[in-house]
Amino acid sequence: MSEYDIRAVEAAAAQGLRHAVLDPRASTDRFQDVGDEAPSTLHLGGFRGEHLAGVASIARRRSPDETGGDAWRLHGVAIEHGHRGWGLGAQLLERCLEHAAVHQARLVWCDTPAGTFGFFERFGFHRVGDPFTVGGIPHYRMAVRFLASEPR
Repeated sequence: MSEYDIRAVEAAAAQGLRHAVLDPRASTDRFQDVGDEAPSTLHLGGFRGEHLAGVASIARRRSPDETGGDAWRLHGVAIEHGHRGWGLGAQLLERCLEHAAVHQARLVWCDTPAGTFGFFERFGFHRVGDPFTVGGIPHYRMAVRFLASEPR
């Protein structure tokens, strides 16, 4: 049994934790994403008691590398340092993939720092294209394809 409770949160809560964990020196606007307020977008929070320890969001959004539809972007995965390594990120990612599958996604993609791509590979994601730099940090675009009828 997990010590984390995974539940939907408002976009503002997800954006706030993203900002605090990923780059508190950056503008808060950096952590708002196109589609954050769309009805189909899901923002999840991982709570330990009432403490929000991690977030992840998934929104319908075409991948820059794809021409077809039915793509979803995973973004804003942020876990507080003291809560990393306990499976919270995996729980959030699995729930995001389930949400995309329910909405008949054929592709889920994300941009992730180079040091974290191994985490996503464990869930079937693969690197797409060459590395690129965001804020001086090397990143990869990653994607996973699945049939909408596949159970997650």
